[in-house]
Amino acid sequence: MTDKPKQNVADKLKSLVPNDLLDALMEHIPEGVLVADAGDLCIHMASKFGLDLLGLSREQVEGTSCKEFVRLHEICRPDGVTPAKPEELPLTRATLRGDVVINEEWVVRRCDGKKLNLLCNSGPVRDRRGNVIAGIVLWRDITEHKLKEEELRISNIARHKDMEEELQAKSNRLLEVNSALKALLRQRDEDKKEFEEAVLTNIENLIMPYVKRMKNSMLSSSHASLLEILESHLKELTSKFGKTLALEYRVLTPAEMRVAALVRDGKTSKEIAELLCISEKTASFHRNNIRTKLGLRGMGANLRSHLLTLT
Repeated sequence: MTDKPKQNVADKLKSLVPNDLLDALMEHIPEGVLVADAGDLCIHMASKFGLDLLGLSREQVEGTSCKEFVRLHEICRPDGVTPAKPEELPLTRATLRGDVVINEEWVVRRCDGKKLNLLCNSGPVRDRRGNVIAGIVLWRDITEHKLKEEELRISNIARHKDMEEELQAKSNRLLEVNSALKALLRQRDEDKKEFEEAVLTNIENLIMPYVKRMKNSMLSSSHASLLEILESHLKELTSKFGKTLALEYRVLTPAEMRVAALVRDGKTSKEIAELLCISEKTASFHRNNIRTKLGLRGMGANLRSHLLTLT
């Protein structure tokens, strides 16, 4: 009794799927497809699209073992450098172990040097009793996608670098502006100090000598009082009182400022009226306004005492 001839994977598949349908799928499906026999690990079916993509003929592939198929071209891991071992390939794993592989990336370098990035899916083919009779791998060419992805990555790196350089340039400009502002502020403080020193020097050397000479001359009591006020106000140019009124009590009018200075000197409303050539009623009116604006009305506080605290 003679043994039946052994069926290869193509015959087994054709016993499960109508011949015409299987042949049409392998001829027209727009995917790379390889089918290997679980018995001898030989490739017995290949899609036309896959063969064209790899630059191989059907005669080169069909009937070749998975190990020999690897030698037809260089297959690498996703890094594009590390060579793949036959037992690592999705088709081998699906055929020998029944593994299901989903969306694994592999790099293939064809004989003509062209590099392909492939996205692979594989799994076992089982008969009606659940036995693995073959393994199948399908792959899609994602080379263009990977190139665009790499271009985008390089573009992002370049853009990020440009942004960093721009930010650094802005930071440098801000530092320069900050340094310039600090220099201007220092210069302003120095100019202010020089101005104050110049005013003090001029008052001391150019004005006060004449004031002293006038005080030693024969003056009426009225003129003597005016001269005393003039001397006092000249001194107040650099006093805390003058600065405080100018900064904290800017609500006072110039007339009220003059009245406030005389009140602080202990002058009565009548004396203020005579010195400023206004009526006593007007002087009292200014005093009341000053109390109101300084928040003293209704508090029982003495206006002169409060003004003296500002010196």
